Amino acid sequence: MVRCFTFKTFVFFAIFHLSIWYSNLILAQDFTSKKFGIQTVKSNIIYGIATNYLGSSDTLKLDLYKPSGNDNIQRPLIVLNHGGAWVGGDKTESGIVAMAKEFAQRGYVVASVNYRLGTHKANWALTPFQKDVNAGFHAVYIADSAEIFRANYRAMHDLKGAIRFLKARHALDSTCSEAVFVGGESAGGFNALNVAFLDLNSEKPASCDSISDVPMPQSNLQDNYPGGKVTLAQLKRPNLGSVEGSLNLNSYNAKVKGVINMFGAFLSEAVSNNWVQGSDTPLVYLFHQSCDGIVPCKAAIILSPLSVNCNLGYTPFHYKYPIAYGSCALKTYFSSGSPKIKLLKTEIFPCDDIIFPLADCIRFAQNGSYHYTINIPQRCDSIAKFIAATTVKSVKNCNNSASIKKMNKNQPLISPNPNTGTFKISGIDSHRIQQISITDVLGRTVNFEWKNSDTLTISDPFNHNLVFVSITSNNQTQVNRIILINEAR
Repeated sequence: MVRCFTFKTFVFFAIFHLSIWYSNLILAQDFTSKKFGIQTVKSNIIYGIATNYLGSSDTLKLDLYKPSGNDNIQRPLIVLNHGGAWVGGDKTESGIVAMAKEFAQRGYVVASVNYRLGTHKANWALTPFQKDVNAGFHAVYIADSAEIFRANYRAMHDLKGAIRFLKARHALDSTCSEAVFVGGESAGGFNALNVAFLDLNSEKPASCDSISDVPMPQSNLQDNYPGGKVTLAQLKRPNLGSVEGSLNLNSYNAKVKGVINMFGAFLSEAVSNNWVQGSDTPLVYLFHQSCDGIVPCKAAIILSPLSVNCNLGYTPFHYKYPIAYGSCALKTYFSSGSPKIKLLKTEIFPCDDIIFPLADCIRFAQNGSYHYTINIPQRCDSIAKFIAATTVKSVKNCNNSASIKKMNKNQPLISPNPNTGTFKISGIDSHRIQQISITDVLGRTVNFEWKNSDTLTISDPFNHNLVFVSITSNNQTQVNRIILINEAR
């Protein structure tokens, strides 16, 4: 008897043989050696639009670095973000670009992400640095400490949205949505730590709720606002929402396997509220120079080393900044806290603190305030070796939402698959379905009609090659399915 070679049979055999080939490929790659070239960078990919600190909309973009000559279809992903005190910086910053290229050559796909910038300025600085001294210092005179918490929180939202966006397009980028790491320099290190550990709404900083308006900033600091002025309406500080934000809420989460902190820190509330909890604590890499004048390595007020010693008679600029726990303090906290970070690597480079303000301030100025990465290729080699075991394990056990899984009798089945945009859901009573969402490979919402109890029709099926269907039942169980769109009617 001749049996029909169905699509399901084809998929079964394809996955079977692919899994054998892929397992051999992973065993041959350790993600530590620079074996690959770098593809042409994909620049300015839009991953979302979000409201900034002035109530306007920012278009959020990222750049992608991919290894060339690499056949891995489930490559690990690192999401990096720049520093700049939440008021400046860009995804093309040299340190971040250098790290992206280092990891791409080791077989990673790397995203360099822009995020929302901006903090409101002071009404308390009697004699701030003048423009003829250093106009850039105007940006560091913030209204109050809440501005730092809120800027950090917005940046975290953007990074989480970027991670979900990138996980959703894993098929397009040949990445594994389980093998994801996040990292950053300076403010970007703060942001990365938040992504990794601020995951419960009970941990949300109080200053990120709706709080009082910012007092009108003094006129000589308003050059930091668009057009050199700010309105009362722009000084509102509304509730910033849940810890997950609202960007790209698809069927993927923003969880990461590890965090790479380059001379960033935890804000004090992260320690007092014990953000480090749960069974899925990621690995942590910490880098710092011990005398960093911008983000102190120990627990101290941000910018205080320079502000206290080097303000040249002008109003010190650290007064409203919160205490932060730099890598020196985090090394102790992560290794002795409850729970401890099981996989922790710290590289602290010693340097001399400011002792004689005038002479030492000149030394700090000549050495970039010791706020930079020492020998980026060497640091990336150290990081790659540290995260290698986790990377290999995660990629080897990769379980993208796109993977075809064996379903039991209690899980919904979608048929036919592939289809022309109309399909049925079986295996679950319609009254148990609480929500259905459909997204494309970029995490964008796909419109559909739910015609009756079990049949759905996508509104514009031929604009999509595949979509992801997320079904949530009334017991909060969520099941994700991939749907292939067959263009032939």
